[in-house]
Amino acid sequence: MEKCLSRAKRFYYGEFKKAFYWDSSIENAVKIAWKRKAARRYSDFISKIKADGIQLNCIHDNVWASWLRLWEDPKCREKSETAQRNRCGGNEVALGTHTGGSITIGEHRKRLVIDKGRDVTPAEIHLHVHTHGHDGKSFVGERSRIVHERYEEILQQTQTQSDIDKCQTYYQAAGGEKKRRVYGLGCEAQNYYGQQLRPAFGSDATSSVPPSSAQQPPIGNMDEFMTRLIPALTDHMLPLFIERVRAMIPSSSNQSNTVADSPSSVAPMVNAPTDGNIDGVHSSGSDDQS
Repeated sequence: MEKCLSRAKRFYYGEFKKAFYWDSSIENAVKIAWKRKAARRYSDFISKIKADGIQLNCIHDNVWASWLRLWEDPKCREKSETAQRNRCGGNEVALGTHTGGSITIGEHRKRLVIDKGRDVTPAEIHLHVHTHGHDGKSFVGERSRIVHERYEEILQQTQTQSDIDKCQTYYQAAGGEKKRRVYGLGCEAQNYYGQQLRPAFGSDATSSVPPSSAQQPPIGNMDEFMTRLIPALTDHMLPLFIERVRAMIPSSSNQSNTVADSPSSVAPMVNAPTDGNIDGVHSSGSDDQS
């Protein structure tokens, strides 16, 4: 996505805006989230095409030929093989990295909260999803074991302190953040360390923020996002709906000409509903029916 032309990015973002609406105060946050998701999807799209080796109908011949040349380049092949080994932890075949299964880290956290009757620390989540059978002892890999041992060592060193911040202790044991992630927590890191994680896309995520948007609180989760988005959608769509209704109602001049011909075809004028007259409209409607 980084190598896409700017006009292509603007085009795709414009298409996205045609299908969705949001309050202008969260424009920057929405654009950052869109860039992050679009970059991931675009990368997956290219990777699948490369793996399948099949030219899709939407790809021009000259573009396909340039991709083939790039993929066959020795430097490109070496870079691809290095990245593959890194994803596998330096092994030929990837080892298991957690025991969370298809359940999200957030769902595991909810279940632990119910089981323990309190909120859980990042270290407890890490121990739960990085040991076989969730036994807290048999770690899935060397890295998970080292992080847990480092966490325990830091706790031992800070036992003399009256107030130990276990969230920050785990953050330190895990080595801090890397690419807006904290090892062992997945997307749940955003809920624990949201304000500490660096903005995505470097300067693009910060320098382009206008003063009014810069003061907006960060969106912590999807529930909060939807809570703020729904009123914005209502404010945007209601005037459009009223305008469409008014456009469908004949004008007063047309009504006067139509009365003589077909009085029953005349539609009454409908005013935009307001908080003050909604009850009145309902009551008058019930009187007519009676």
